[in-house]
Amino acid sequence: MARFIYVVARDRRDLYQKLKEDFAGQHDVAVVLDRRIRDRRTITIEPTAEFRRADRRRQRELERELRGAGSFITATSDIFLVVV
Repeated sequence: MARFIYVVARDRRDLYQKLKEDFAGQHDVAVVLDRRIRDRRTITIEPTAEFRRADRRRQRELERELRGAGSFITATSDIFLVVV
């Protein structure tokens, strides 16, 4: 299983192809296209207020990076922040 996930904006297929080629031999990095169509929550438990604030802040940072640079990389241990 990959330790890092490189998420690429759907409109940046050129970048996606390049990153797939660049990381082809590295099994600890997965390159994926952002498949989200709209925001949705997958967490079914009620998180604490502290967790929600930190989660939203980190998610906003990743969204800005995705829009600005066309991609971001995150550890698979943080993937719950990416899949909303």
